[in-house]
Amino acid sequence: GSGATSGASVGGRQVMSVVGRSNGTFAGTPWDSALQPIFTLDVEDLEAFEEQRAVATERGPRWPGWATTACMVLAHELVEAVEYADGILLLGENPSGALQKISEVYDRIAFAGVGKYTEFEQLRVGGIRRADLTGYSYSRSDVTAKSLANAYAQTLGHVFTQEVKPFEVEVMVVEVGPTTAENHIFRITYDGVLYDDRGVSAIGGSAEELIAHLGRSFSPDAPLASAIEWAKAACLAPPGEGNGGADWEGAVVDRTLGRRTFRRLTAEELA
Repeated sequence: GSGATSGASVGGRQVMSVVGRSNGTFAGTPWDSALQPIFTLDVEDLEAFEEQRAVATERGPRWPGWATTACMVLAHELVEAVEYADGILLLGENPSGALQKISEVYDRIAFAGVGKYTEFEQLRVGGIRRADLTGYSYSRSDVTAKSLANAYAQTLGHVFTQEVKPFEVEVMVVEVGPTTAENHIFRITYDGVLYDDRGVSAIGGSAEELIAHLGRSFSPDAPLASAIEWAKAACLAPPGEGNGGADWEGAVVDRTLGRRTFRRLTAEELA
């Protein structure tokens, strides 16, 4: 990404601050730090950084294997979002009881990811730390799904254009508002494209086909049970998608639950 630089001496060591849109990693910088707008490099490392970025840029999006690999990883993984009367449902198929795709981020915000677990888990943890820092430094109301989705889009876009390979993930960030009209559903693809969806959304698999299928049944004032039924039916509808619904993972962000709106759904509710 583009940015400005300024030199300084810290503890006798010459360093350079980089300020701008760049949100990638350098020399193992963790993703929670990469989500911050400012990072510092040793001047002697800057040339190596620029060389690495130039090589990655030259190879980057022109490598056809990137898109092919990412699409293969995402092809059979699905997570859907459906608004209902009291909040937003997140539902997907997940045979693992430990490696969860859906989780809480902050009071009224939830995260979902599909693809390589280790990669979207890095993004999830980075988003939680960013949200905690913002809420502590300013106000809990300043933590929004929009700001987190924008950070994820910048990070994934930077990796896609600058690094040796992209992240093989798609992620979703949802926020339940005081009313249905104030709900927010954002999805971000592996190349950093950000979508603002209304009512229903999906990541992984045939996302656009899933969204169209959900839209045919969707009603914003429906109860949770109906939203679960629509999401399960849509998940199993595309030919070749899903695993027959053997293992569901689901959660809601429900405005009636108080400050912390996230709740995981039980096996009985998903049956």
